This record gives sequence, structure tokens and C-alpha cells, in this order.
Amino acid sequence: MTLRAARFALFLAAAALALAAAFRPSAERETATYEIMLVVDITRSMNARDYTLDGAPASRLQVIRARLPALVAALPCGSKVGLSIFTERRAFTIFDPVEVCDAYHVVTESIAALDWRMAWEGDSRVAEGLFHAIGMADNRGYDLVFLTDGQEAPPPPWTGGATFEGETGRVAGLVVGVGGRTPVPIPKFDDRGREIGFYAMEEIPQESRVGAPPPGAETREGWHPRNNPFGEMPPGTEHLTAVRESHLADLARQVGFSYAPLGTGADLAAAVAGAARPHPIVTLTDLSPLAGAAALGVATLALLARLLAGLFSTMKGRSLTRPEFLLVAAALLVASAAPAAAHGPTPQKVAEAIDIAVPCELIWSKLRDFGSIGDWHPGLMKVEATGASERGATRTITLLNGETVVEKLDEVNGDLQSMSYRLSTENLKALPVSFYTAKMTVSRPEGGASCRVDWEGRFYRGDTTNEPPPELNDEAAVTAMTDFFKVGLTGLKEAME
Repeated sequence: MTLRAARFALFLAAAALALAAAFRPSAERETATYEIMLVVDITRSMNARDYTLDGAPASRLQVIRARLPALVAALPCGSKVGLSIFTERRAFTIFDPVEVCDAYHVVTESIAALDWRMAWEGDSRVAEGLFHAIGMADNRGYDLVFLTDGQEAPPPPWTGGATFEGETGRVAGLVVGVGGRTPVPIPKFDDRGREIGFYAMEEIPQESRVGAPPPGAETREGWHPRNNPFGEMPPGTEHLTAVRESHLADLARQVGFSYAPLGTGADLAAAVAGAARPHPIVTLTDLSPLAGAAALGVATLALLARLLAGLFSTMKGRSLTRPEFLLVAAALLVASAAPAAAHGPTPQKVAEAIDIAVPCELIWSKLRDFGSIGDWHPGLMKVEATGASERGATRTITLLNGETVVEKLDEVNGDLQSMSYRLSTENLKALPVSFYTAKMTVSRPEGGASCRVDWEGRFYRGDTTNEPPPELNDEAAVTAMTDFFKVGLTGLKEAME
């Protein structure tokens, strides 16, 4: 083929690619979406200013209003977000979860309108508010993101605070701690909403007066067994506020949630992905940018070939002049800068199966115990589990290299003899994946004498940027998950037979 014919073919290819881009081609891809309810604490301590925005002091509620839109924007289309507020001892729903892309402006404008004046009571019984929100979520099927500083007002009684009476892990969610670790004063407002100073110690209850008096109350000034069994209010620091991280972490463990401090929108999105239940959906990915980029690249090559051919045919042995050199350099720069159609991570899938010559009931009785993986998977050093077959049970698996990951049980279906779980705490040194969900199913093929165990997983590579290193790319993730499943199934077969 002559050079002229090659250039003509390149121009034809560029035209064809441009035409293809005009028809907006698309391809199906699976995306992990989420359905969450944002519950925001709007009690008085959330007015404390221990953050900075644009160089100026900012309250906790201001920072929440500034950072939550970034979380909403980071969620993939198809996800749903609702908004609730918390004060006193319950959560109040402003709107149920709506699709984030179609209703983005509605969601973010509602977040921007959050205000402490929406509170209907001054109390802040955080534990009871969290438990109430979980009850709402359980009835409506969404997950929770509960944002609070954790300051109980009045403080819990000396005998202990409220206890969770629901089923731990039945609802998935995240508790987000808001505020600094250094105690700061709480702003005080008058009945018209004007700031008039800060709360003083004597204006805030320093202890609970519910239940029996604490030990030693009889030694306090003003104590009377009938008229004043608590004695005078002792001094304290409840008029100052800091994020109560240990309290919030304990509450999160009690209900089976994860805990994270308030970070950037990206930090929140990552924490939500690790705590909430993913809902995989099939979406269409627009391929027109890819076709357009390819058309531009091919056209650039054709033009560059024509330019260089013309220049070198007229040079006849002489060196390039400065204008000619600059023209060639510019053409090469354009060619090298042609977009390569960068793309983000796509979900990967691994599915393995094995036949085991024992009754399915025996295999299922072993698998349904979430912590029993340590009994049959030869690739594990040890397993530490909480819970057995209950939703929300967790297990920390330690691989032979000493690295650990934490997994959380999402569902156990005794009728279908299947269990689903997900990665709760990632560790790229253990497995080169940033997130995964997995499912194990026990079944007997029709007419088969053996029992079949299927193990499948969906996951994202360890590095979700556009140019991951080889050890954290899609191939590394697929290889690692395939090996983990195959070794495990082989071990299960040997243990059962």
C-alpha cells in the first residue's frame, strides 16, 4: 500500500469512528448502587464551632451541609438517598430515598437548608435516636448514615445508657462522628435565634436525675433522702462539647454498624461503600467518548503522516528550519496528547464450583456457620468470628501471609441453602480488591449423585484509578479471588468427604 493510500484509509477510519460516535453507542455494565438514609443531628451542640471553612470558624452543622453534597455526587447513578433529622430521642424523615442523579439538586438543596431551628426539643438522647432510626430503616428497607457528635443531653444515668433491643446487624449502616476532640463551648441563642454567648456550667445538667441516685450522693451538699436524694448538682464539663468517639464506636458495635469520623465527601463515600449493602444494577455506559477519541487519534495520525511526508519530500537533505521544526513538534505533541478514552474501574466476577459426594444437608450445616470457614479453607491461618448464622455476623480472616480482612454476613437463606456476605474492612496486602460481595450456594443437580457448591464473587480491583499498578489491576484481582475460591472449595471437599 502506498503512503497516499494509507493516509486515505486513515481518514476513512476516522470518519467511520466519528459517525459511530454520533450514534452514541453504549454497552451494559454492572454497577454497585446504594440506598441510604442520611440522619443529621441538629441539636444545640452541633452549633459548636470547631471546624474551619474557607479560613473562617465553622459549626459542625455547617461542615455537614458543606460535605454531604460531595457524598451524594460520589454515589453512582441508580443509588438512592433520603434525608432525616435527629433531635430529642427520635429521627424525623424529611423525604424517603430518591434517585441521586435525577434528584441531585433537590437532595443538595434540602441538605443546604438544614438548620438547628428545626429541632422540636432541646434534649439529645443520641442512643435512643439511633435506635429509632434503625427501626424506621428496618421497616422501609434502606441503610443508615447517622451523623452526630455523640453528646447525650442530659447525660446517661450512672447505671448506663439505653440498650439496643433490636436484632444486631439486621440493618446495615454507618455512624459518623462529627466534631473536634478538644472540648469547646456551646453557642447560646435567644428566642429569636440571635447568638447571645455560650452556655455556662450551671445552665446545663451535669448528670442524669433519672433512676436511683449515684453512690455517694448522700455526702453532697443539700442531700435529703426524700426531697433531694441526688443532692446538689455536681460540677462537670457537659457545657463543653467534643466528639464522643468512644461512645459512638460502642453504639456502632452494639447495632452492627461501622464507625468513621467525618471526613471529605470522598472519605464518606468510601466509608458508605464499606458499610452499606450494595445493590448491583445493570447500566448503560456511553461509548461515544471512546469512539470520538479514537476518531481524533486516527485523524491526527493521518494529518501527521501527510505533514511529515510533505516536509521530508521537500527537504532534499537539508535540515529542518525553525518554523518547520516547531510545526513537526506541535504535530507530535497533538498526536501524543490525543485522548486515550480513560475509564474507571469495572466490576469483575469470579464463579467457581465443585461437586462433593456427601448429602447437601451436611455441607449446608457446615457453611451456614459464618465462622466455620477456618475449619475447611486451607488458605487461612485463623478466623475470629462474632455471631453464627445471623445477619450482621462478622468474621476476621487471617491469611497465610498474616494479613487480615473483615467480612460481614448479609443474608442466610435456609430454603435456598445460600449465604451472601461482603467485604467490611479491606486490606490490599491480603487481597488486591477494594470491595467485594460473595455468595455460596449448596444445591443438588437434577439426577446427580453428588452435591454441588457454587461460590461466586463480584468485586472491584484494588486500585480504582484509571492507571492501576500491575499488582492492583483487574487481572491481579481476578487471579487472587479465583485462587481463593478454588483453594477453598478444594479444602471444603476434602474436609467433607
